[in-house]
Amino acid sequence: MDKKKVAIIAASAVLGVSVVTAGAILLPKLLKGSLEMTDFVVNPQGIKTTYEIEEEVSFDGLVMTAFFNDKTTDDVALSEVKIYLGEEDITSNLSKITQTKGKKTVKIVYSTKYGEDFAEIEITVNDKPDERVTILGFNEPSFISEFKANTTAATNDKTDANFEQKFFKNSGTEYYLVGDDNAFKFLPEATVFDEQDFSTETLTSFKANSTVKVLDGTEFVTLTKGLKQGESNVYEYHKDTTLLVTENATANTFDFADGTVGMVFELSVQPNEIDYIFDDDAISFTVKVVDGFNVYKAGELALFDNTQTEWEAVKIANGVANVTTNGIVLHQNTILESKDIPNQFYYTLPDSYNIKYKDADGNIKTPEELGLTRTFLWNQYDGNPVMFQRLLQAGESFTFYGNYFDLDVSKMPLVCSFWPDGGFGDEGDTYYGNDFSNTALFRAEGQATTTGEQDERFNFYNLALKGNAKPDQIVLSSTTTGQNTDETLIYAGGLICTKVDSLTAKYDNVRTYNFFISLFAESKEGGVANADYSRTKVYDSFQDAIFLWGNAHANITNSYMKRAGGPLILMQHIDPQTNNTDIPTATIDENSEMEAYLTGTEIWFSTVGGGSFIEQLKALDGVFNAVGKTFLIGKTSPTDTNGKMNIIALLTCNGNKADQVLTMKEVQGTVNYKGYTLDRMNTTSTGAQIHGIMGVNAAAPIFSFGTSVYYFNGTGVSSLTETDASMSFYLSTQSAEYFSFHMGGLSVMFELGNLSA
Repeated sequence: MDKKKVAIIAASAVLGVSVVTAGAILLPKLLKGSLEMTDFVVNPQGIKTTYEIEEEVSFDGLVMTAFFNDKTTDDVALSEVKIYLGEEDITSNLSKITQTKGKKTVKIVYSTKYGEDFAEIEITVNDKPDERVTILGFNEPSFISEFKANTTAATNDKTDANFEQKFFKNSGTEYYLVGDDNAFKFLPEATVFDEQDFSTETLTSFKANSTVKVLDGTEFVTLTKGLKQGESNVYEYHKDTTLLVTENATANTFDFADGTVGMVFELSVQPNEIDYIFDDDAISFTVKVVDGFNVYKAGELALFDNTQTEWEAVKIANGVANVTTNGIVLHQNTILESKDIPNQFYYTLPDSYNIKYKDADGNIKTPEELGLTRTFLWNQYDGNPVMFQRLLQAGESFTFYGNYFDLDVSKMPLVCSFWPDGGFGDEGDTYYGNDFSNTALFRAEGQATTTGEQDERFNFYNLALKGNAKPDQIVLSSTTTGQNTDETLIYAGGLICTKVDSLTAKYDNVRTYNFFISLFAESKEGGVANADYSRTKVYDSFQDAIFLWGNAHANITNSYMKRAGGPLILMQHIDPQTNNTDIPTATIDENSEMEAYLTGTEIWFSTVGGGSFIEQLKALDGVFNAVGKTFLIGKTSPTDTNGKMNIIALLTCNGNKADQVLTMKEVQGTVNYKGYTLDRMNTTSTGAQIHGIMGVNAAAPIFSFGTSVYYFNGTGVSSLTETDASMSFYLSTQSAEYFSFHMGGLSVMFELGNLSA
């Protein structure tokens, strides 16, 4: 069949369809510039996916679409595909599916001169309901148990042995959240005896007898239940004359009306007595309705993206095409893998790069030996590498409701930074090493400007995110010597967790682990980003816990950020010699803790050329040793070399290498941590003094020898050497817990400890 030029048209959304997965059959690549099929997607919205034994099967309503590399699509007819049950071709005999009961995976293969691909759908075959079924066990769904366990374990006690792995405890009633944009599935686990296999099984659905109550003031009021006109299993629940909830009793779903956002409901479900024999009471659960779409599987996360056409095939496959929503509501722990994202996002490095991996036993192997056909991941939106991109128009908001679940992307491929010449990093000047990803998992961009209101809002609530920034997973082999080197720089191939640009962001009760950078806020030209990180935990970032780029401002309250390979907060004033507005700031309250004890030999420092700067900096610790203090925490004597630096924040300009920014005296920005301030604003007395010193001593760097500094006590600047024990310096330093250090275009805030054995 000749390929038709058809624009991409996404199928309409449908609720309650079975899972569809797609997989590629790898064929030899066609010649460059030739047409090839990139994806084949099947949407089962038009067919039944649940049958009884021996029931006739029809796939006439299947919606099938082929995608091509020229960004066009083709509708595929049922007569053009082959259908398989296991290895058997059942194209002309679909009744094979219902000969036995159980879950059946049906493969649909589409072959054309442009390539071959397949998709799978799941069909459930049940026994005929000849008589009432006896229910042996009736328990709450697993998602309720998980939610209750996580909210019960939540704690505000930082001394708890598992504090890092727990959410914060909320005050007041903690409601489970459900979205109003699609049906919420509430299916208790009903266990029955399978007489055919002499075993127990859990029903995938049952006809329910339910009641629904709404919270009215301080009491729950039972809603009036009635059968929907023209339906046999669909019920409507009214308060007076207002429709609030619609239930599909056989699909076990509840759909909340548009006007119910903010309302609290109690749902009670038990099997219908006409069809089932049971002794258990109904299972009840209280939920609160929010504006959002209920997400049950990784593929549905494609709803987040509203900018990249590559996601259309994934949306169609998961029945969420053409869905408009202001939020995502997660309903289970979710693992995002390579199969859940578009094929176009992948790139396999050429053999010339000689990339090799470590297997589970530490053995060095090639991707082919490990069966890896998708080595790296890459995509770019408007110059911003991103996986899921959300563009917010004026006044729009988007919220990710985590419901105390996990989103795990640890199995995602690592990322390379590709450049126009097709190289692996920028090999000309080794910019940022050669494999930093800069790719964000989630990115939201608004329209907020410095002169207007920041009315676009992006929110993350009650969610744990697990990244893929794992060291020692890859080995970069030398092309000249052929020797393998265990290069932890590949750790930088992990994803950035979230980026926000030119909007107001709110993070509350969020935990992140093992990301390249965890929380990134930036501003486009003329824009402003305000990020509020409340009760946020960030652990084990390769580079930083927080990165602020340009006119970005972070307010951190009651949060814990620990173990990073670089400064916990990295801030960049963009083009400070010509730009007096794109200036970052950060404020951290008394209840927050920031800890990342570093030697300065971590791979991040050497990658950005910070080694010499760190050595000069360490030499200056002697100044503080003279008064019994040290910024090399754990150091017990002036000659002890084992201390580590806790770098709270580093302020600089945008630049590739440390030595390129040391003379950038115009850099501005502020950090306020527990009442201590790194102040580098030209409009303040501290900033003016710093700027003045830089001007007076422009002929030579004032810290080049590491033995003399200029000390600013809040009112003036004086020269200080290691042997100068002025009372002013003694008094202020001995009582200090943190201090700020300025070196050319760099400013650093450190923890200051006591020098003692």
